[in-house]
Amino acid sequence: RDATTPMRERQFREGVPAGPLRCGPRNHLKMSARIVVHHYSLYSELQVMSMSSYQFTLIVEGPDLQSDTAIDALFDAGCDDALVGRTDGIQYLDFDRDGPNPETAILSAIADVERLPGVEVIRLAGGGLVSMADIATHTGRSRESIRLLVTNERSPGGFPAPVTDPRTRY
Repeated sequence: RDATTPMRERQFREGVPAGPLRCGPRNHLKMSARIVVHHYSLYSELQVMSMSSYQFTLIVEGPDLQSDTAIDALFDAGCDDALVGRTDGIQYLDFDRDGPNPETAILSAIADVERLPGVEVIRLAGGGLVSMADIATHTGRSRESIRLLVTNERSPGGFPAPVTDPRTRY
């Protein structure tokens, strides 16, 4: 052992090459171990980096979730990344959940919320909803024309009932 041995051992553990790699019979095991350690650390970093954070809101029905008992139950069910709110009598949970994709994050949040007895997720807030003004802009029609279509004054009907995000007004 010389003075550089501890530094070389640390570099070996961290997968950092400690100078030029020699391909002799003695160094073959060290070199392959170093490559495995290096690839494992890169793989771990990629796994961590592939998890993104997704923000979404779930509209829920059921017992009051703003009590301390309900908040503790939500935390125990895995909803430690949710903020509980109520607007105009509509309960919602704002999530900031990590996942490999939005679908997985949302489905895992729904499963966690519905572990509580009597709580049911009704829908995802803002999930593709548009206002009459948005419809008018996208179709090139006036807002009044769209209003008349939505209220069945100039159409055979078929528009779904209006749904709003509990935190905004359209």
